[in-house]
Amino acid sequence: MPATERASGKADNVARQIREMIADGRLAPGHRLLEADVFKAFSVSRSPARRALESLCSDGFLIKHDGQGYVIAGVSEAPCAPRAALSNIGGIANAEARWHTVYPQVEQEITRQILFRNVRVKEEKMAQHFGVSRTVVREVLSQMRAVGLVSKDRSGRWLALRVTAQRIKDLYELRQLLEPAALQIAAATREPEEIRNLEQLVDQLIKDYPAVEPDQLNFAERALHVEIVVGRCTNQEIAESLKRSQLLLITNHYLLDLFIGVPEKTALVFLKQHRKVIKALGKGKIADAAEALRVHLVLSCKELVGRLDQMAKVPKPDLAPYLVDQS
Repeated sequence: MPATERASGKADNVARQIREMIADGRLAPGHRLLEADVFKAFSVSRSPARRALESLCSDGFLIKHDGQGYVIAGVSEAPCAPRAALSNIGGIANAEARWHTVYPQVEQEITRQILFRNVRVKEEKMAQHFGVSRTVVREVLSQMRAVGLVSKDRSGRWLALRVTAQRIKDLYELRQLLEPAALQIAAATREPEEIRNLEQLVDQLIKDYPAVEPDQLNFAERALHVEIVVGRCTNQEIAESLKRSQLLLITNHYLLDLFIGVPEKTALVFLKQHRKVIKALGKGKIADAAEALRVHLVLSCKELVGRLDQMAKVPKPDLAPYLVDQS
């Protein structure tokens, strides 16, 4: 990967984390951010730190502060020290490597459970179980909240709600309304090489089928729905709403990988539906691509609801020490 692309990716990652910290209150309006603080905290060079701050400023999350860095936009409920954000930034940045290690294990465990029951997540128990700090645990849970896997109740407790047929239908209805629109918006910034690469990948998977691993199917699914549709959608309200529906992609993956699998013909049909969307997108037929995507989501909903019915025959897995049954 060229150095410019790596720098851009690092800048996007830093900007994403700061946006999430602003959204959940870890960084409050009026807090000041300096370029030097950001590149030290996130272990990146000055260029990605500068790009991240400039991007956040242009998007309205930050405001230039007298030529000396930036402040978080908005009205603060209480006075705060000019540099009060630094401990928050540093704590999260230092936890980065740890939460990346813990996240996949927690995602798999919680997803296994919500196919059967509601569960509550206990921060302290999770920290003890993985031998990490509460900061790491909160970052893991914050990332999961962003994709709809967990939420907080009025008492501040972390909950993961059971995936029911009605919940699947509701989330798919949201995707059917928003995802085709997001694709049409994203098409304006599509990279021809990216589309060609994805088309080649899907063609190869179809050719190799059924000698295809679940992880390969999941990668192709995320490449279209997450990287291209959501990742390139410039309407942030639509993009954020769709991010919260990524629970469906996660659930679908674990149904495939851990429990009941998917009929060969169904997986092949879905791959061909993806190819139809991608080919139309590559040819610049944006309306056709959006309609093909909508049809794919309608059929995907029916398939996932049908597979969920089979879970009644599967024994409930034991709970991890940091989870409590809330059914």
